[in-house]
Formats: sequence, C-alpha cells, structure tokens
Amino acid sequence: MLKVILTSLLIVSLSGCGLLFETKPLTQESSAQLKNKKVVVTEPYEIGLSSMTLTDVYLGIFSPDPSGDELQKRYGIKDPIANLKSKVLASWKKDTRFNVSGKKSMDAYTPSVDELTADVSNADFLLDVSSAQMFFTYKIGSFTEYNVKYKAKLQLVDLANKTVVAQKLCDAVSGDDKSYTYDDYLANNAKLLKEALLEASNKCAYELSVAALKS
Repeated sequence: MLKVILTSLLIVSLSGCGLLFETKPLTQESSAQLKNKKVVVTEPYEIGLSSMTLTDVYLGIFSPDPSGDELQKRYGIKDPIANLKSKVLASWKKDTRFNVSGKKSMDAYTPSVDELTADVSNADFLLDVSSAQMFFTYKIGSFTEYNVKYKAKLQLVDLANKTVVAQKLCDAVSGDDKSYTYDDYLANNAKLLKEALLEASNKCAYELSVAALKS
C-alpha cells in the first residue's frame, strides 16, 4: 500500500510540471478597456487522455491494460475543450461587450505569450482557453476506486503590449465522491468516463470564469 501511495504522489507531482502559473484576475480597469474591442479566440488542438492503472505500477511497460490513447480510440473519448470554451465565452459576454474578430488555431499546449500572439493582427486582445491535461487513474490509497482529473488554463493577452491581463489554471477532479471502479468507468462505451470529463470541464468553466474573468 505504501508503494501505491508514494507512486501516486509522484504521478501527481510530475503531471503538474510545467502547468502551474500565477493566478491573475481581470481587473475592473482592464475589463472596461475590453468594451467594443476586437478579441481573437484560440482554436486549441484536442489533447490526449493519460491513464494509469495499478497494473501499470506493478508491471510497468509489461502492463496488459490499454493506454490512454488506446482507450480514446476504442471508446471515442473526446477532449471536452469545446464545452469548456463555449461556457467561458457565454459567461464572459454577459458582463463584457467585445467583438470576436477572429480565431487562431493552436497545434500545441503553451503558456508562452509570444507563441500565443504570433501572427495575430487586426485585434486588440487574444483569449486562449485550452485543455492542459486529462487523466484517468486510481484514487490515492485505493486498490479499486478510480477518478478523472482535468486541467485547463485561461490567458487573456493585451496585444498592444503583449501583457497578460488575466490568467488562471484550473485543476478539477470528478469522481472523488463516488465509488466507481475502472470497469464502471468503461462500461457502456465508457459512458461514465465521458460524463466525468464533461463534469470536470464544467467545473473548470465556472472556476475560470469566476476566478480569472470575474464573470
């Protein structure tokens, strides 16, 4: 059991590497500057599912369990970014009048302002809402119960001076209050796993809207 707990803590620690940055809420002054301005919104790529089972821990690369990529292909599991982004935009538009003037396609996760704003013109601000990680794994200290972890980030950049006026990383968990097993999540074409990812993205949409955009 100690081995499982220590391994789980290591997984959690490593999975967060490179994903943390300081929360910066949108100020009233910055919000007022957005009125009637042109905002480019990123079209992020869909990230892959990471998966960890107890068999992976004990057998390593010899594990017979399917990988996250295999689970996605087998069950048609999607990154819930479309749901997350639409809810953030809908919530934000209630409080701030702005015009979505274009989209920028992304081909990788990045918190870099230079990479986010590269080749963006004829706009005042850029809004990036992207998935950072989705992870299906066993609960720490449990041999049978699993949950779903989902990370997403928001960055709003003033293109005039390439400064971040709002940013936030969300780290949501679905299933901690349930007793679902690995097989439960994958039953009926992974129905519970898909629902858990959607629930986690809804949690992130609320958190990003409130903590970063004050909407």
